[in-house]
Order: sequence, then C-alpha cells, then structure tokens
Amino acid sequence: MKVFATILVLLIGSTQPSTIHAQENHGTFTYNSMETGPRRAFFEKDRNLPNSYSVIRTDPFGGSGNGPVHRFEIRTGECGSPLDQGDCSYNAVRSELAENNHRGTRFGRIQPREAWYEWDIGFPDGFPFGPRQTRGYYLFGQWHNGVCPHMNFGIWGGRNSHMLHLRTSQIIPGHRHGDCQPDELIPVIDLREIEGRWAHFVVYVRWSTGNDGEVRVFVDGQQRVQFNGRTLIPEHVGRNHFDFGIYLANADSLRRVQPAELYYRDIRRTRQQPPM
Repeated sequence: MKVFATILVLLIGSTQPSTIHAQENHGTFTYNSMETGPRRAFFEKDRNLPNSYSVIRTDPFGGSGNGPVHRFEIRTGECGSPLDQGDCSYNAVRSELAENNHRGTRFGRIQPREAWYEWDIGFPDGFPFGPRQTRGYYLFGQWHNGVCPHMNFGIWGGRNSHMLHLRTSQIIPGHRHGDCQPDELIPVIDLREIEGRWAHFVVYVRWSTGNDGEVRVFVDGQQRVQFNGRTLIPEHVGRNHFDFGIYLANADSLRRVQPAELYYRDIRRTRQQPPM
C-alpha cells in the first residue's frame, strides 16, 4: 500500500454489474486484552509509533470500570517504527491494532456477510481534533483490505469542523497501484458531544459490492447513520480486517502534530443486535 495515496485512502468501491457478498465463515468475538503468539486476535502494526500502545486497568475517565482499556497515543515530531518507516515519508503517525486475518476460520480473512460491531471509545477533554490539530486526516477505526479501507471513521485536522464522519472509498480511476479515494462522506456526530467520557458505538454492516449494502451507526443508543449502498471495494474484496486506534495521515509537518491519547474498551462483533 502507498500509505493513503494522496491525502486519504478510504472506503467503498466502483460499480460492477454483479453483487459480491463476503462469506459468512465466522461470527462473534469479544476482545478485551492483548493476546500473544501467532494466533492472537489483534496485533500491533509494524508502522506504529514505538511504545505508543498499552493496556491499562484504571478507568481514564474516573468511572467504575476496571479495564482492561486499550490506550493509544501519538507524539509531536515522531513517526513510524524501526521495522517500517513508510509513514514518515508521508508525514503520518499511528498507533493501531489490526485484526489478525491469518488466524483461521474464527476470525478469518473476511468478515461475516452481516455483523454487528460494538466498542466504547474515549476522547479525553481537549483531544486535538478539528482546528486543534495540524492539517491531516484522523482515522479512529477502519475495515481495511490491505490496500485501503473499505470504510472508516475519521475527521479532518486543521479545519474548523468537529464532525466525525463515516467514509467509504472507491478506486482512483487508472491508478496503477489500485489505490483509493473518498467516495461517500456521512456525518456521524460532533466530537465535542462525547469528549471527556466513554461513548458507546454500535455499527451494523451488511457487506456488499452492490447497492444492497447497508450501514447503521448508533452512538449511546441513538441512531446517527442509515446508509444504503456499496460497503466493499469490488477490486479488493479479498481480506477485510477491522483495525482500531489512532492514525493521523498526511500532516503538513510532523513537528506540528499535537500529541493525543485515545482509549478503547469492550470491542465486540456479534451476529445479532447487541443491547444499546
């Protein structure tokens, strides 16, 4: 992958006459801790900022939760890993966990045909989004195919906007590497409404390369998105793994990146709608 071809490599794909669905080869999981070994459910990306991910057991927002909580951070002037410096050349910095789509049928290479995804996300007070951050594009969760995301949740930095969006992608016409560009941009929620606390996200997805795809997004039990259309990039249907954390792509300068911390807990995928 060319690390977000220009400024965003995002979600669903171009038109094909036939609809392709992801196979339904596995169903549910709950991910609350950092496993080890080759069959672990999630792993840290090679391009992560070193020492930027940890598991903590104290609630960062002073609640009654006792963890585990996934903590991610980015820092000013830093990027990449000694193993992979690719992000540095694009003024990008990340701390993410990626779903292990090599581990067999339980987590598989692709998602179930239909699934409910659920997680809590915590933006601390003063989190540098929108005008608080230098220019760039944040991703806080994405379904990725190894080339670019089918879909992601993100927000622009360096702009006078606080709106989190669900984005889909399409192939850049004629691009020799098959990179992607934004397609649909769907408002979800103003992040100022949820900073300083846990926010509960529930996302239903019907995966499809045709117009019968569907996405519903609920935040704290309130439906925020109803989208019908393509949810897969037809040219890159193969693998579809869920990644979560914090990724700031294409900043104007790493020296201008404002440091940030982000928290997740109780990441789940289920076949049936979970309680709101």
